[in-house]
Amino acid sequence: MAEEIQYLIDQIQKEGVEKAELEAEKIINDAKSEAEKIINDAKSEAEKSKSEAIDEAKSLKNKSITAIEQAARDLLITLGQSCEKVVLSTLDVSIKKELKHEFLTILIKKIIENQNESLSVILNESDAKNLIGLVSDIAKENSNEIDLSVDSNILSGFKIQFKENQVFLDYTNESLTSSLSEFLRPELAKIVSEAIKKD
Repeated sequence: MAEEIQYLIDQIQKEGVEKAELEAEKIINDAKSEAEKIINDAKSEAEKSKSEAIDEAKSLKNKSITAIEQAARDLLITLGQSCEKVVLSTLDVSIKKELKHEFLTILIKKIIENQNESLSVILNESDAKNLIGLVSDIAKENSNEIDLSVDSNILSGFKIQFKENQVFLDYTNESLTSSLSEFLRPELAKIVSEAIKKD
């Protein structure tokens, strides 16, 4: 009887240990599977985050390059406009300076002395007073009608109107500055562009 009881106890112990070992093995395998799943999920999440970070960095780089290019274009436009303003302002001052009494006298004389038709010289009041004698002398020499008119809108320079043909020649500082600036604009753009390429 004691042997049977001992056998039963041994059997129960054996079955309990086996069952416990199986349970432990199952727990360990489940834990390993869960750990592998966690590691794989973490790797996948890390790869996704890395890929997103790379895409975001590329996008930010492209946006930055576009912004820098736009800023450079804006700077060039502003620089070109500033250079143009300085040059045109200097040009305007130079033309006003040159269109003084002595030069006006030479210029008007050259234009009107060989004309055979009636014409009108239009100037500002100050220049008109100074050139009245010259225009009168040329009119007598050519035996044609030359009028002297005053236009308060003319700051310096003059206009000539050929009465028969209704043609105007405009030698005012505004007109001369405008004509020369049309010639200078492409040259200015070229100079600025070449200066930038050198840097």
